[in-house]
Amino acid sequence: MLILGNPNNPTGIYKDLEEFFKLNQNIEIVLDEAFIDFVENPKDYEKFDNVLLIRTFTKFFGIPGIRVGYVKTKKYQEIFKKYRMSWAIGGMGYTFLNTLLKNIETVNSFKETTISFLKEQKERFKEFIYTKSDTNYFLVDVSDIDNFLNFCHSRKIHVRDARNFGLNLVRIGLKDKKSNEKLFNTLRKWRG
Repeated sequence: MLILGNPNNPTGIYKDLEEFFKLNQNIEIVLDEAFIDFVENPKDYEKFDNVLLIRTFTKFFGIPGIRVGYVKTKKYQEIFKKYRMSWAIGGMGYTFLNTLLKNIETVNSFKETTISFLKEQKERFKEFIYTKSDTNYFLVDVSDIDNFLNFCHSRKIHVRDARNFGLNLVRIGLKDKKSNEKLFNTLRKWRG
């Protein structure tokens, strides 16, 4: 079994895996697409019987405590139905999903607006971006990570130390315009 994250975390890179899946239909693949809603034109890999898709609403809608997501699979559908937790989701999760489904056109419009906003913002931050990202976060080489983390924390900005991924970089998430402006100015001050 192969487990993949697409878009990748921490790079934010999204890859078209269609050819890879065609060539590897003898391998069971779990594809974690936690950040897929940030991708402009994602592929749908549901047609591959050997691919089990895992998705969440947590990342795009910023609801980490609710833990609402889903699995898409043809091959293992009955197994998931049989062994899933009987309580499935809590009241908050149910309310969220019900509201989401009732407002699906607004949600789709919000996704388009968000993707457009993120493209705009990443263009603004391009001098800092270490590698292309298709999500709401990107990597930055700040040289001295510990001092940079302290520098950010003193300005009430939190960035992710990517050393636990084996990278001597930090991962920065984009937010709203005001927060992004503060982040942009902090990066500029850091680079001096």
